[in-house]
Amino acid sequence: MNQIIENSYQKPRWQDKYYIQKIKALEDGTPALVQVEEEAQYFVLRFDEDRHARKAMRAYAESLQHDAPTFAADILQKLEESEKTLGGRAERVFANIDRLYPNDEVEE
Repeated sequence: MNQIIENSYQKPRWQDKYYIQKIKALEDGTPALVQVEEEAQYFVLRFDEDRHARKAMRAYAESLQHDAPTFAADILQKLEESEKTLGGRAERVFANIDRLYPNDEVEE
């Protein structure tokens, strides 16, 4: 349990941690990996272990409601599926994070 907490908040500063590629459907429908545009910027969230990521996803889905309601529903469905898969594990992880870092104060 402490491993998850430590990994989630060990380095609370902005950093480049991921290499991103896109999956694009070819004309025949088969998927292919393609490079993203060099100047593109992405923000990756691991929502299975980070309650803040889950809140951000919910807020994003809410923001999308008007412009892309189907995508918004897909995001909320993925969150719901994740919660079922995690069971009580997420609540225990989040409770420990809250206990160790009250008011989102992260030790450096």
